[in-house]
Amino acid sequence: MELVDPYGDSETTHRVVTRLNPRKDWDEVGQIRVENRVVEVVMGYGDRVHVRLSAETEELDRIKQRLARAEEGTQLFQTSGPEYYATLLEDRDLVRSLLAVDPDDSDAWIDRMFNVEEFAVVDGEVWRYWSVPHHSHCRRVNTAGRDPLYDALVAELAGVPGSALVPAEGLASWGVKSHRYELAWDALRRHETDSERVRRFELTRLRRVSTVSDRPVLSCDWESSSSASWLDRLARWVLRSESADPPPRVPFPDSETMGSVLDGLRTLKHDLGYEFTIEGRTSRDDRS
Repeated sequence: MELVDPYGDSETTHRVVTRLNPRKDWDEVGQIRVENRVVEVVMGYGDRVHVRLSAETEELDRIKQRLARAEEGTQLFQTSGPEYYATLLEDRDLVRSLLAVDPDDSDAWIDRMFNVEEFAVVDGEVWRYWSVPHHSHCRRVNTAGRDPLYDALVAELAGVPGSALVPAEGLASWGVKSHRYELAWDALRRHETDSERVRRFELTRLRRVSTVSDRPVLSCDWESSSSASWLDRLARWVLRSESADPPPRVPFPDSETMGSVLDGLRTLKHDLGYEFTIEGRTSRDDRS
């Protein structure tokens, strides 16, 4: 899914992420309620909300009649289907009703997750938030630098367990010999530079991280794959993303890079509630 120019020139700088949990989507920390809190903040920094709807239901039809039709030349999404928009601040309540979910109404959940195909909050010729609700990884934010929107979103999500605003390109990346590593919000990825193979090791399996004396290396203890639930093991087998065992040691080119990765792990542990422990200090820590 893409946006028309000039909106397509704006890049995703961050993503809103919510760790999977046993709660329902509309609970206080579920992905729908979290996203609605984010949208509430972002609407204060935009002038329109564009939306694509994929089905005719009684509730959506009622809302659609109050939305304006985006004609050719005013559309945001690259699509052949109809597109609508609401003007802020006048139609803020209408947007709230479009995204709200009644826990006792299963049709409302289907509308919110699937029949609202995608929507975006726009400020002039720049999009600020862009979401594809049925793809939880497609909750994109465009906030260059530390502008007021960035600070407002960080503050809003600070009180939401298991959700955070994370850099779109990951928290860190580094190369050592024949491997390149990336720390994402949910996994450590290892690329083999002499092939296209990528290994993905989920952070939910990480139990302990500790420094190795006088060396830019982290010692990592991982949960055994045999102790995971059969559903998790099935998913890994289907995706074939973890056919290799997680690395017991992760090397770095220098202590500065290792310190940055430790900072990233501490941030993820704090913001997203990971259960791994972090032990030890680096020379970088001692200088700070």
